[in-house]
Amino acid sequence: MSVVDLDARRQQMLETYRGEPHPNSGKDGGGPGGPSDMERRIERLEDLTDDLRMGMIRVDSRLENIEKNMLTRAQAAMAALVAVLAVLGGGWWMVQQYLSPILQGVGAP
Repeated sequence: MSVVDLDARRQQMLETYRGEPHPNSGKDGGGPGGPSDMERRIERLEDLTDDLRMGMIRVDSRLENIEKNMLTRAQAAMAALVAVLAVLGGGWWMVQQYLSPILQGVGAP
């Protein structure tokens, strides 16, 4: 969920519940401390949601950065394959360059 979606959802929830008494509260709609206590509690919750939203933005940006720079299994397998082919190719070249003339000089068939 993006930041815009979170802001829109928060605004929608505030408009939905603003001024309406909670079904389980008293007649004044304010719960234990009255309407002013409920407004104070809502403001505290809004502050907490802003803090949570900023934390989620930081986590989301870190995850995006990790995904961009992460070595995948396929990339690791390709790197290992290239390394193995280089070692085998180098070994084959050494056999052709050095061992073959030695074997011909010894008289091996």
